[in-house]
Amino acid sequence: MALTRFILQHIDRKSKYLLLNVLFTNIGLSGLTLLTGILIYDITGSLMAFAFTLVSGFIIDLAGQFFAGGILDRINPNKVSIIINLSRGLLIIIAGLIVIIMGSVTSVIFLSLFMSLVGPAYRASVFAISPLLVNQKFLSQFNAFRVGVMQVGQLIGLGLATLVLALTNQEIAFTSIAIWFLLGALMMILLGDLPLKNKVLLNRVFSIKNTLLEWKELFLAFKVAPSIYFHILISSSGLLIASIFSLLIVPLNEFFQGKEIGYLILDGGFTVGAILASLILSKLSNLNSYTYIVVNVCLLVSTVSIFILGYGNIILAGLLMFVIGISTTSLMICLDSSLQIRVGNKFLGRTALFQDMFMSLISIIFVPIIANTMERQGIQTALNFSSLVLLIYLIITVFLGSNIIFGKQMFKKPIKNNITIEP
Repeated sequence: MALTRFILQHIDRKSKYLLLNVLFTNIGLSGLTLLTGILIYDITGSLMAFAFTLVSGFIIDLAGQFFAGGILDRINPNKVSIIINLSRGLLIIIAGLIVIIMGSVTSVIFLSLFMSLVGPAYRASVFAISPLLVNQKFLSQFNAFRVGVMQVGQLIGLGLATLVLALTNQEIAFTSIAIWFLLGALMMILLGDLPLKNKVLLNRVFSIKNTLLEWKELFLAFKVAPSIYFHILISSSGLLIASIFSLLIVPLNEFFQGKEIGYLILDGGFTVGAILASLILSKLSNLNSYTYIVVNVCLLVSTVSIFILGYGNIILAGLLMFVIGISTTSLMICLDSSLQIRVGNKFLGRTALFQDMFMSLISIIFVPIIANTMERQGIQTALNFSSLVLLIYLIITVFLGSNIIFGKQMFKKPIKNNITIEP
């Protein structure tokens, strides 16, 4: 009831279109991630091939992230979202047709690289749009609800992809995913224009020199609150967990002999947990006050759950994925909301992309190690290593959030928003 009142009172028409965009896009992303992994893993028989695809995408990400921050802070980010989803939909159709006609997975690999390139820009666009549509007082609740919608989309996407896969074949199921990205683009077209956030950037000519100046502005703004670098680093943990499971979901399901229903149990467990976390957190208006506690607890729970994930059976693994879904989603909601509030509107795009850069760099390092560990030593050793990485995140958070270092300002101190460097 409280959630219904929140939706009716504080979410306007534009916000609803944004939520529909998030829903449709994540239906597509969920199905695409599953089917891409199945296609590449089945055709090549190698987890390292899929890992290579992921890592190559992260490397390409870095170039896109470098320029995209200034673009997102320069123009209305909904235009970025429209272009990305339209291109996603069209390229999926092309890649799917190539697989159907030629039986080659090369087009799927190239599509995966493209998805990796534009993914951070899409996430950053949603990150930047939300504070423009919702009062800051209700931002954490809206973010919780938005993440809930995202997870509902992922659950629907997983179910639909599994259903279409069972009724047809991998190639047709893969190609059919395109419709969801096209619908996502349509929602952003219906949303319309947003208020211009930063006329200084808007009036600049887009160039490498000005892009460097724009990043310099960001780092100067961060100078008064150095804890924000660690805030952004820790925020990348949620995205890293997602990358780990994108890599390991197929071999994990094979390990448990889960067949098609196994994907639904594992991915579905995570998604249902994420939805539950979103519903709970959307009812808390002062969530940002508890960011430090929530982050530490969630990192601890995720670390332990991933460590024991490979033991037992598919049902127990599904329950653990449910727990990981709750903890990871709570972590991401708290960190994103507090980050949006402390950076202000001017630097939203660049901050979101800078956060993704951390994730890309970390994934470039750890994804190949995890994949190689999986192929050489098995799924449990790979999960153990993954939990060790999260344990390092936890240690960093506990130490830096102590009174010895940043204390209560770890996730709160605002940056300086009046920084402008003239070209």
